[in-house]
Amino acid sequence: MEEILGLKLELANKAAGSPLFGLPLFRSMKDVAKVAVLMYAASATRSDREAAALLGITRMDYKNLVREYNIINYFEGERNGNSTDTDSISGNSSS
Repeated sequence: MEEILGLKLELANKAAGSPLFGLPLFRSMKDVAKVAVLMYAASATRSDREAAALLGITRMDYKNLVREYNIINYFEGERNGNSTDTDSISGNSSS
């Protein structure tokens, strides 16, 4: 997982055209990792129940995290053909 995150940061750096100075990368890593795992669970499973089981948390905890990190909007944007960004992320809407 560390290599994938490193590659993503390198790609973001290249896309920006310069190093990502000024961003609190180290302080935000815990949240970045949580969002990545939530997005994976949402995309790899067919329901909130399956996603929660994959993560080893209750369905209610999963739903609260999806709401807290605004995961739902990410996948809705992809379905509608909009470009996605890290400000709008998504989960499963079925239970």
